[in-house]
Amino acid sequence: MQQERRNPSEPIGDPRSDERNFVLRSLDSQLDISRRTLTSREESLRLKPNDANALDSRGFVKLRLGDFNGAIADYNLALRLNPGQAESLYGRGLAKIRKGDKVDGNADVSAAKAIQSDVAGEFARYSVMNGRK
Repeated sequence: MQQERRNPSEPIGDPRSDERNFVLRSLDSQLDISRRTLTSREESLRLKPNDANALDSRGFVKLRLGDFNGAIADYNLALRLNPGQAESLYGRGLAKIRKGDKVDGNADVSAAKAIQSDVAGEFARYSVMNGRK
């Protein structure tokens, strides 16, 4: 009786492979959602360019996508329009930290927490925390 030949590069029920594929599909899905959200925020800002909340949202999406310079620029604009917005201050702080500017980033994070003590929790719900995406 002859044994069936299989492709050696094809895993046989390797749970690590299955988990890795699941994680990659999930990340692709999250990335797609973030890109669509970014497009939506850009359309909102086209219609209403001085909307601090839309700028904050777009900054948040850019932060999640790893565009730290873009996130900082959006958060700066949002803070110019609404200086007391804790979410924008916290997001800008995280973007600065991820860029390597820990001193200014931590100062923004501390200032945001002074304004709104639970601001970190809002970012944690979206898996965006100090040191993690």
